[in-house]
Amino acid sequence: MKIKARKDIHTLKKIISQHYDQYNIINDSKVNDITYFIVVEKFFYRTSNRASLSIVITEYDEFTSIIEAIGSGGGQGWIFKFDWGVKSSFEKAIPNILEQNNIHFDMISE
Repeated sequence: MKIKARKDIHTLKKIISQHYDQYNIINDSKVNDITYFIVVEKFFYRTSNRASLSIVITEYDEFTSIIEAIGSGGGQGWIFKFDWGVKSSFEKAIPNILEQNNIHFDMISE
């Protein structure tokens, strides 16, 4: 999923990182002056599934940023290697986070 958000990169990084505080943040790094990379992971005991979300936030201009998010998930064993909808749920959280914080955005691709 790719989103163009009308907010500066540093504010977006802070908001997204705070939202995922209760998850296992695997990576939260500044790649360069205009790019942040965040990887979040969560394990669901009930279904023995894991899910991860890789997020790249890039500065488009001073007041606009591009967010790219790719979800991943799966179960255990050769029969249960599907994500039960966790991937799309993790990805859809990004627009919800933006809406909750009154940040205007446009979906570029899903």
